[in-house]
Formats: sequence, C-alpha cells, structure tokens
Amino acid sequence: MLEYWNTGTMECWGEEQICQSHYSNIPLFHFPNEVLPDHARRRSRRAGEDLAFAHGKWGAVSCFRPQVTAPCNCRLTGKDINNIRLRVKRKPGPKYRRGFKSADRPNIPLSGPPPAHGMVKDQQTMGSIRIVGTGSYVPEKILTNYDLEKTLKTSDEWIVQRTGIKERRIADPGQATSDLAKEASLKALQAANRSAEDLELIVLATITPDTCCPAGSNWLQAKLGAGHAVSFDITAACTGFIFALSTAAQYLKTGQHSNALVVAAEVLSRTLNWEDRTTCILWGDAAGAVLLERSDRGPELVSTHIHSDGAAGENLLLPGGGSATTPITRESVEEGRHHLAMIGGNRTFKVAVKRFAESCKEAAAHNGYTVADVDLFIPHQANLRIIQAVADRLRVPREKFFVNIEKYGNSSAATVPLALDQAVRAGRIKPGDKVILAAFGGGLTWGSSFIHWH
Repeated sequence: MLEYWNTGTMECWGEEQICQSHYSNIPLFHFPNEVLPDHARRRSRRAGEDLAFAHGKWGAVSCFRPQVTAPCNCRLTGKDINNIRLRVKRKPGPKYRRGFKSADRPNIPLSGPPPAHGMVKDQQTMGSIRIVGTGSYVPEKILTNYDLEKTLKTSDEWIVQRTGIKERRIADPGQATSDLAKEASLKALQAANRSAEDLELIVLATITPDTCCPAGSNWLQAKLGAGHAVSFDITAACTGFIFALSTAAQYLKTGQHSNALVVAAEVLSRTLNWEDRTTCILWGDAAGAVLLERSDRGPELVSTHIHSDGAAGENLLLPGGGSATTPITRESVEEGRHHLAMIGGNRTFKVAVKRFAESCKEAAAHNGYTVADVDLFIPHQANLRIIQAVADRLRVPREKFFVNIEKYGNSSAATVPLALDQAVRAGRIKPGDKVILAAFGGGLTWGSSFIHWH
C-alpha cells in the first residue's frame, strides 16, 4: 500500500488525475479494499466527491483526519495493494486547483511511479510488518476445578459443560503483571535472536497493571533493561492484544520505530470474588508477547481491525482503582465494588458470537479472501461454547480453531498471544498459512488481525 504524506496543501486538478493531499506528517489517504461500514460513510466538505480507483473499480477514499470519508457502494478486492493509484473525479475548474496556478501544475502521469515531491513510503522499499518472535508464560500454580469444589458449590462437570475450562494458572503472591510479561518477552526476544537493548517500542495490553502509575509497561521496560525503548499501556480488556498490535503497527508503518515488542499480560486472580462461582471459575493469569519488525522476511502482519461500543461497556466491569470507586473505603470493599463483575451473561454471549464472526469475516474480506480460505483461527479463549458457536456461524470446521481454554481459562488480553505462541511452537502453523486472530472483550471492544505466515 502507498501512503501519501503531506507538506501543506491540497492539490487536485483535472477531471481524472492524480490527487495529492498533504498535511504535515499525517498519512492522509488510505486505500481500503472493502466497503466501509455505514457509520464511516460520511460526506466531507473537504473531500467532496473523492473516489479511489483501484483494480478497475471505484471505491471510497478514507481520510485519517476525523469525518473525512466519501461514500461508496463498490467493493475493492485484490491482494496486490501496491498497485493502487488514486484518481479523483471532479469538475474541471480553477477552484479545484488549490494552491497552484495552471502554469505551476506539475505533469503527473496516471500510471507509473508516484510523484517525487512530498514524502512517500512504499512497503516494497521499507518492508512490511513482520512477526519475528513469539513468547508466552504461565505461572506454575495450577488451580483445578476439583480444587474449586472444596470452597464453592460447584463441580468439575458443571464448569466444563458451561465453559470448557478444567484448570487455570494463578500467579504467586510475589508475582506482578510485569513479572509475567517479562518472562513472555524474554522468550519472544530469544526466538527472534534479539536483545532488550535493541527495543525501540514496548506496548503492554493489560487491565491489571502493577500500579496505575507508573504504567505496567514502564515496570516491564525497567525489568527488561530496555533503556532505549518508549513504553506505554493499552486498556481494551480481552481485545487488548489486537488493539496493541494495531497501535504498534502504525508506529512501524510511519517509520518512527523499526521494531516493537507487543505484550499482553494479566493477573486477574487478584480482581475476583472467590465466593462467586459465576465469575471466579472463568479467569486465570498468563502473558504472551510478539516482536514486530519492519522487514521483508517472516510472518507478515497484513492488517488489523479494531472496534468499540462504549454504550455497552457495563457488561464487563472492573471498577477497582478507577476514579468512580476511589478512595477505597471499608464499605466499598465489603460491598465488593472493586471486584471484576459480569452483567447480562446471556446477552453478552450472543453479542460476542456475532462480533467474533464479523471480525473474522472482516479480516478475510479485507485481504481478498473468505473465511473458508483461512487455515487457522486463533480466537480469544473466553468460553469454549462461544468458540464453537463462532465456528458454526462461519461454517468453518471447529478443527480450524486453536483452543487451549481447558488448561488456562480466560486470561483476558493474554489469551490470544499465549495461544499464538503455543500454536507456533506446536507446529500448528505452517509456511504459507493464512491465520486470523480474533477477540471480543469489555468496553465493549472487538477486533481481528490477518497474518500471512511466510
């Protein structure tokens, strides 16, 4: 994909000619190969009737600046996004030649290389986003369903039938989220044959950081000895790893950083009410990590797709530590206001299945495939029944879904990178495979990533 960068003016002329739009170091135009969702089809005073032309079809031009998108009913497909060129349909006239006199207008052909002035970044010269190492870590302590039978009115059969979970891992009292993240990160670095000193960016997805301040990623950076890196956290619950992948990829695409360590880690066992059998049976502690680099070798992170719906955010709550539940008082603790809580489980189940399936279809269609073309799905391990329902909804064999929930439970943001690393090390992913990561979580949030495993 070509990304046009700007120097300050909008240059459009002629009836069907190259349009270059430049706004100081902000990637302006994105060339999608699928129809934008209805809420994103907005007419813009600035964009006018702009349409992108690619692979013989007109499609929407999407601007990274807010509310600048032209509507379109076309569907752009094709795997070679590098062949896309932008043409703009406009009425000819001086008012469309912003910032240029007719004599000053450069002669830009409709085919061939992109214009020389302005800053243009091409994936063929810079390389694409590659996963060069994966790693994961789980605490040693195992808490089985039979252990829970001793303290709760429940049974192994009841838990397995409703969730598919048989056991989960619990962090030791002296272990914090950054400790789990460190172990997973070291394995990812080892797999990539890289040093922590080489890291330029660390993004940690978690809802259970060591402290609210400093961020969990700051603690992780210090423990790794990655003194040259920039580090920050992302909070998107169970979809956190997908959000972190998407965020880190943007830094690499712009050239601001050449590598990024993307980590997801959770110690959820300390947020639970261990007398509530509807919630405490679900969760576990774990961490997973991947190292991303801009390169032309290795598994390619082709695309990421993220969404949120804050209006439904109360379906999964972790109020502890937030400003709405502080200062912490004896009454707030006794009332259990700081525990992780799930509301409307049946409704959440239906929404999760729907969004999971949509995310998988979106990732496949965006890259010119159907879900039937995908070799392996690595879903968030929330509930075995959800995973099976998604497979059935997509009409994909359940065997194509990687599942490890029976051993680790739901570790929120960490489930996807944990499963990815295990799939890699177990040989479940082969060269040439098309892989989709998908997740749904509190916020509400959902998203997916498409990986071509070169």
